[in-house]
Amino acid sequence: MEKQGLIEVKVYLDTNLIFDPIKIDDIELGEAEALKILSESQRVKLYVSEKVKKEIEKHKNPIKKNYLLFLYNLIQKVPEENIIKDVPSLFDAVMFDEAVFDGNVKKEDPLFIKLKQIFDKEDAELIFQAEKNDLDYFLTLDKKTILNRLREKEDQLKEIGLKVKIVSPSQLIRELGLDIKFL
Repeated sequence: MEKQGLIEVKVYLDTNLIFDPIKIDDIELGEAEALKILSESQRVKLYVSEKVKKEIEKHKNPIKKNYLLFLYNLIQKVPEENIIKDVPSLFDAVMFDEAVFDGNVKKEDPLFIKLKQIFDKEDAELIFQAEKNDLDYFLTLDKKTILNRLREKEDQLKEIGLKVKIVSPSQLIRELGLDIKFL
């Protein structure tokens, strides 16, 4: 989609960008400035899925939970893609530990299985949501379990062939050419 001659990009927000405002002091200044630039850009459209809402609803502090749900509701939503598919059961094709109660087998999406080999299950599910909804970027501040693993497991990720690019806010503004304000 184009806005005023510029190509619009669809950006999925990792839960850590809205999940716990108390951790805001841990965000590096450059990343915070990049987030501001992204929020002001007419080219960037921000998205979350129901998966993010489910994580917010687990918050133990009711005041924070309500505030976070307020933030969640301000952001565009994409449908939550199911990581588990019903596959018709075929004779002699059911693996051990697969349920066949309704004549179908429950199988995890092959992409989700591959993502779990690289990322923690929760992170893999969020990245899966962004990929399955054809978003352009997955935006995160999570260095430990996402950005560092991205570098460490670069070859595995290339094999998967993700279309969504996993980036930090500062990486995204550089990629979009919005970092001119930093010069």
